[in-house]
Amino acid sequence: MKDRIDRFRKILKAKETARDLVRKELADLKRQEEAFLGHLRELRDEKLEYMRRFENIASGNVTIEGLRIGSEDISRTEDRIKEGIVKVLRLRKKMEAVEAVLLEKHRDVRKVETYLLQMELQWEKECLRKEQMAVDEIAGMLHNRRGKN
Repeated sequence: MKDRIDRFRKILKAKETARDLVRKELADLKRQEEAFLGHLRELRDEKLEYMRRFENIASGNVTIEGLRIGSEDISRTEDRIKEGIVKVLRLRKKMEAVEAVLLEKHRDVRKVETYLLQMELQWEKECLRKEQMAVDEIAGMLHNRRGKN
């Protein structure tokens, strides 16, 4: 029984390690998401700056070249924002999948922990039963000795 408990402790350790790796992966994905969102905020600010410049161009001496460049800057920034949003959405889908895997790994760990605890309690109970049997045997032997004297 002790060997079996030791084997399950190793299994538990392996399952905990696997769960921790998935946790680490999820944490990395969350850091990536924060970086992407930070980049999107920068792009939004950049777009607002281009729009302010475009308004200034339109209110002053307007040249076709100035309008074209201002419009291209805004369009290019909007495209980069759209690409960033798509990246964030993909990343969030991946995070959802990893969260599901993490939940499953956590359940596996809990199952093994519960089973291991039951085995340890059973082993402890068996040891106590054997110990009690030995004590009872010794007590019986002492009683038999005293009865003969």
